[in-house]
Amino acid sequence: MLINLLAAILMFGATGNLPGDSLSNFQKKLSRDIILNMGLPPDSHRGDTCYHYTELIKVEINKYYKVVSIELSDSAPQWIKEDIDRQKKQKDINYKALDSLAMKGGLRNCSLVFPFIIESDDFPCGQEMKKPRLPAEYFQFGGKKLKGNIFFGEEIKYRVPIRHIVKTIIP
Repeated sequence: MLINLLAAILMFGATGNLPGDSLSNFQKKLSRDIILNMGLPPDSHRGDTCYHYTELIKVEINKYYKVVSIELSDSAPQWIKEDIDRQKKQKDINYKALDSLAMKGGLRNCSLVFPFIIESDDFPCGQEMKKPRLPAEYFQFGGKKLKGNIFFGEEIKYRVPIRHIVKTIIP
């Protein structure tokens, strides 16, 4: 136990950050970028006031502390994948800032995985929501299961207020 503690201090003492702090800072920046630019779910266009999506976002960082990919789990609905792709293409996600946080936090040669939750203000509602189930592809990315040096971070939560739903159905 003492040896493990000393090894952890030596590994992370040089950066001045614990892995949790680095991951938390990275999550906050990624979350801010995504949520500020996220489009409304198709459910809101239909006037549905109760919906919930739980997916995973994986961020791969190479040995040079650079973010090389951001992708959603295979279980993610197409509209979410398209929205994140749009944000990447329009450079709404600040890769340079994420690279800088990875460097400061000593995050390299790893994958960071964050639960990504999109829900309406009215969630939970109805009996069908009492037993949440994860789809078979929840931990798959590009048809492959997670592997390698992986850190799981806190959730990124996008809660859509009802006022956005009303605006989309009332001209």
